[in-house]
Amino acid sequence: MKLKTFLFMVIAMAAIAFTSCSNEAKDLSGSWIIYSFEMNGEKQQLVVSDITFEKQSDNSYSVNGYSGVNSYFGDVTVSGTKIKPSTNFGSTKMAGDPASMTFEDNFLKCLTGATSAKLTNEDGTEFLEIKNERNNSVLVFIRK
Repeated sequence: MKLKTFLFMVIAMAAIAFTSCSNEAKDLSGSWIIYSFEMNGEKQQLVVSDITFEKQSDNSYSVNGYSGVNSYFGDVTVSGTKIKPSTNFGSTKMAGDPASMTFEDNFLKCLTGATSAKLTNEDGTEFLEIKNERNNSVLVFIRK
C-alpha cells in the first residue's frame, strides 16, 4: 500500500512539473506592449513600442509593430523556446529625436537577432521575453 501511494505521488509531482514549468513559447499570437529592455545587464530607457504576432502556420508568425519612431514588419519561426527571425525584416524610415532613434536601433537589433522566446504568467499577467544572446539584450512585453 505504501508503495502505491509513493508511486502515485511521484507521478503526480512529475505531471505538475512537466505542465507548470514549461517556458516553451507556445502561442505568441496577439499584441504585446513593451515592459522592459536590457542590454548588457543595464536597463534601457523605454520608448512606447509594441509587437504583434499573427500565426501563419504551426511554428511561423508574421510580425509587425512600432519601435518608437517607425513601424516594422517581418516573419519569425518558433520551435520550443528558440525563435529565428527571417531576413525579410523591414521598417519605415522616419527620423525622430536622438534618444528615440537610439532606443529603436537597439530594439530592432535585439528583435532581428533574437535567439529565444519565453512566455511566463505572473498573477494573471502574461509576459513575453525575447532574448538576443549575440548582443546580450532582452526585450520583455506584456500581452495587451
